[in-house]
Amino acid sequence: MRDTARNIERNSKKKGEKAQTLPPFTMAFAKVATTEDPPGVLTLTEMESTSMMVGPAITTVTFMSGDATSAAKQLRTRFTEVLKANPWLAGRIKKDKASKRVQLHHPMEVKLADVAAMFFGPEEKMPPVVSSTMSFYDICKTLGGSVCEVPTGRDCVSKSTPLVTLSIVVDHHMPKKRFAVIWSVSHVIVDGFTYYKLLAMLSSEGVVASLNAARKHSIEEESERAAGLPESAFMKSGCMICNVVCTMLCSSTKPDIRSYYVDVARVNEAKGKTELTDEVAFVSTNDILSSTFARATDCQVLLVPINFRQKLPAYTENDAGNYEGALCFTRDDCVTPALVRCTLNSGPPAYSRATAVGLPGGCSTFNTRLSMVTSWVFPWYSELKISDCEQILHTPHCDVQMVPFNITVVYRPRAGQTAVAIFSRKIPADVLVAQMPLGSPVTNADQAAQTPLG
Repeated sequence: MRDTARNIERNSKKKGEKAQTLPPFTMAFAKVATTEDPPGVLTLTEMESTSMMVGPAITTVTFMSGDATSAAKQLRTRFTEVLKANPWLAGRIKKDKASKRVQLHHPMEVKLADVAAMFFGPEEKMPPVVSSTMSFYDICKTLGGSVCEVPTGRDCVSKSTPLVTLSIVVDHHMPKKRFAVIWSVSHVIVDGFTYYKLLAMLSSEGVVASLNAARKHSIEEESERAAGLPESAFMKSGCMICNVVCTMLCSSTKPDIRSYYVDVARVNEAKGKTELTDEVAFVSTNDILSSTFARATDCQVLLVPINFRQKLPAYTENDAGNYEGALCFTRDDCVTPALVRCTLNSGPPAYSRATAVGLPGGCSTFNTRLSMVTSWVFPWYSELKISDCEQILHTPHCDVQMVPFNITVVYRPRAGQTAVAIFSRKIPADVLVAQMPLGSPVTNADQAAQTPLG
């Protein structure tokens, strides 16, 4: 398969000063890492101040059965408690003119007016019309750009726009028996890990806790070294940025959005066919989904986000913000699930790709076919709990106009289940189902309500 030690040495060995030097903007942020922020101000990291500013917020939709008015009262109380424990969530972003960096300015104490600006109950504002009979695509299309979705970071700079919203919207199909909880948080201030930590606190059985929002700017240099300097340089190159932005804004191909339950039998079959070695003692469901999605989309580079908390010593599960990076895989690095696992087993503190195949370089990066597999499954979150209510279906949301390349989001639709949301361009459904371990489609919440677990 490959000699792990040899590849780690290859990736860490000097290839000239240019190859080992961190990007200038990263060094600039590193120089101010020790600067102390005044009370009520958080200087955001370089990634939060740049790439995260143009992307969509993290948003999910959870359909529930029960009384919307009663649930709204419970959720508003929990939401208020979460905000009081984490007042930085009530902040607004501004650009510091002197340093040209983005800062989060927040109240030291949350007031009722702060809560009112971020919480939308079933009778407080004119919400978008959502129904448990709507398809996954239609839900995404309806919520995109609505009051329930936090805008991109660049659209929030120096404005009174909240960076967090919690909305309770009645189900148009069954308004007296069902409703949707829409939780939206700017990706500028949280990653998926923090997002679900906060969502778990909103549950009636959740524990409200204060997270550490003071940014640890060492993440910039440490994440680049962990993911690999050549790989980090590739992801931050101008051609790569143009590739993503141009595809998202200028592509004539309409994004296709689908969701499927993961077929456990097919996953187990794939695991049984994997040749295990001393280097790869097991493969996970995510390894299988990553490898098969890469093949189905015929990508040249696969990106797999990785959470660095508990992997790099400086970052703990109590740290709020964006403490993640992305591992790069060439086509040859993810031909099999075992190769994906081989890379994941090579770290921390540094991760090494499974083969010596180089990444695209120069102008060819502009046309590189990209795909991504990201997991929103976390051990502390299984479903949203609200007294006298029951979760029907939980799904990720993405504005249909904000799909930059082929993306699979692994998520938990209900406790004990795993599903994938696939945001793609030009990939036929039959190709995805044939090559990936997918089962029946996640049609809508109404269908889920009539389908027993198991």
